Amino acid sequence: MNEPFLNLKSVFYLIYQLFSGTADSLFSFFSSANWAVIQGYAILAEIILIPALIYSTYKLLQIRKRQKEEYLNLFKVAMEPEKVNRQWWDDIANHIASENEAEWKLALIDSDKILEDALREAGYAGVGVGELLKDAEAKHGFNSLQDAWEAHKTRNRIAHESGFQLTKHEAKNAVERYKRAFQDLGYL
Repeated sequence: MNEPFLNLKSVFYLIYQLFSGTADSLFSFFSSANWAVIQGYAILAEIILIPALIYSTYKLLQIRKRQKEEYLNLFKVAMEPEKVNRQWWDDIANHIASENEAEWKLALIDSDKILEDALREAGYAGVGVGELLKDAEAKHGFNSLQDAWEAHKTRNRIAHESGFQLTKHEAKNAVERYKRAFQDLGYL
């Protein structure tokens, strides 16, 4: 059984015949009095293609503007760090201002997570806040390192001691310690 195959020589020869046979007729078409028809088609193409080009350009500009906004939103923290830092700090302050013990605990847990981020950004290494604070100690860290340790110990009591009762005074004291640590780390 013979299977068909692509003979490139035959394909190129057919293409050659197509263009060589129609070249004379194509030239005679353009040299004859058909310019009015050609001009009509050209004007029709312009009427269709120019608005399409304008519309496509407008849509492309809209897409680029949206992409630029999305890109800049990725770096909002870098553009306005004070505003972003104040937002999370305001949330913690609102939790502490509450009369609900669960809110105070949430404030300390959130503060500890933020302390972890601040320590990592400051260049300390470790898994978890405890190891990060140990690394800070080894590197003679920052002024309020002891405050960070005390605040973290209070947070650990919340996380690991079942039935731990947190007083408002303890919560405020721990948040103040976190605040001093954040300020020393340049995070607030």
